[in-house]
Formats: sequence, structure tokens, C-alpha cells
Amino acid sequence: MTFIVIPHGGRADMSTRSWEVSYRALRRAVIAGVVVGVLLFLMAVSWVWVAAQAARVPSLRREVALLERERQEREQLARTLARMQVQYEQIRTMLRGELPPLDTTARRDTAAADTAGAGDTSGGEQ
Repeated sequence: MTFIVIPHGGRADMSTRSWEVSYRALRRAVIAGVVVGVLLFLMAVSWVWVAAQAARVPSLRREVALLERERQEREQLARTLARMQVQYEQIRTMLRGELPPLDTTARRDTAAADTAGAGDTSGGEQ
């Protein structure tokens, strides 16, 4: 294939230029151009995907913070519930006029240690 370039306008050198390119070289250049174009397209698509994932980060961080707060609240509620169950057992025992069982005393000591930070070492004596 021959390409001929004819200059236009007011240049002093009005000579034509021609290039001869074989069909094999032209085919290779077109294939290389298509491959480069596809690779650039795929790269752009991957960048869009990464940008979309990066845009989700702030909302995911807020959600994690919210879930951590909820977990802390549930742990606090569980400790409060355990303490209240021990107190309920103590009240039931006092109303019956019996001595509290040993495991109730141990649970009370554990609950007191969880809430106060130091265990009650006096224990229940029988």
C-alpha cells in the first residue's frame, strides 16, 4: 500500500512525499493498535471499579463504628443482667429463709468483680 502526502498552502517546498507500507506491516499495526486500545479500556474499567470501592470506605467505617458501639452496649447489658440475676437469686433465697447456695455466692462474687474491678474476697460463709 502506498501513501502519498501532498502539501497544501503557501510553503515553498511543494514536493509530494510517499510512503510504501506492506499489507503485513499494516495488519500488524492495526492489531497492535486494537490490543493497546483494549488494554487501555480494561485499565480504565478497573480504575472505575477501584474508585467505586474506595467511595464505599467512609460508609463502611461509620457502620463498623456503629457496630462496635452496639457490641459494647450489649456487653454492658449482659453484665447488668448477670448482676441482676445474682441479686434476684439472693432476694428469693432471703424470702424463703434459706442460706444461699454456694454457686450463687460465687456468681455474686464474679459479678461484683466484673462491675467493680476487684473481686469480693469475703465470700459467702456457711
